[in-house]
Amino acid sequence: ETDSGMNEIVEKNEIKSENHGTNSEINEEETQNEIDKCLLTYSLDKSNVIFYYQDGEVHSMNMKPIVDSLKDNYSFYYVDELWNFSFNSCFGLSGAVPTFVCAGSREKIVGEVSEEELINFVSKCL
Repeated sequence: ETDSGMNEIVEKNEIKSENHGTNSEINEEETQNEIDKCLLTYSLDKSNVIFYYQDGEVHSMNMKPIVDSLKDNYSFYYVDELWNFSFNSCFGLSGAVPTFVCAGSREKIVGEVSEEELINFVSKCL
């Protein structure tokens, strides 16, 4: 009886494994649809980089001059941390500041980074 129980578990795991690829493809499509909906809702372009910050927070304030110096070459969208729960949910923002998010992919980096690291990141968002 124990052996048949084990076989049943293995069979269930095999079924899950077989469906995993299909579910993964569906999840990717659903995620892209969610991202597209968020872009449309907030009038953002896929190449926008969301700069999620909080006024007065030391790391956010350290990043702001760097972001300001890059805004002629890259499309930053400034969002105050307390701005909008729906927006934050759309782009996977958790409250950690500063956070930079590629609007078109939701790829992100969190925390204070060097100008070089930020340029390398935002270049991926284009």
